[in-house]
Amino acid sequence: MGNDDPWPFGVEARRDDPLTARRIAVTHQWAGWPFLVAFDYDSAERPTEREAAMLASYLAEWKQRWYNTSWIARMERRLLDVDGATNGVIFRKWADGDWSYKRRRWSEYSGGGPRNRRMHRSSLTLVDAMDPLHSEATEGPWTEWKHTHPEVFGS
Repeated sequence: MGNDDPWPFGVEARRDDPLTARRIAVTHQWAGWPFLVAFDYDSAERPTEREAAMLASYLAEWKQRWYNTSWIARMERRLLDVDGATNGVIFRKWADGDWSYKRRRWSEYSGGGPRNRRMHRSSLTLVDAMDPLHSEATEGPWTEWKHTHPEVFGS
């Protein structure tokens, strides 16, 4: 299948999922395709509309920060963003307000979920799960992005 194939991902990602329209891959934790941002379809719950907007905004920030316009245009020939040189992120929702994340090549989820609650007795919101993926979670481009998108992340 060529780069311009409308759906080259086979069963690796869910084509008709509403998140796909936002360019968020809906896949499993062992995705073979190197999606930039994905949602684990084995999650206990679906993202709310606000959380779906956060996932899409996270993807937009990632692309704007790390790719030039010609590379973005090349990625956007497909319906989902992939880059074999990037260790993309997969988000998993365990319950309302309880998220975790893993890099594509990691073996386990980090952050929220049952294991985190046993160890730390807390859960992570989606933004809390996104922040550690940026080295400058408290200042810098990611923080500025969140502040300039209050319609998604709040004030």
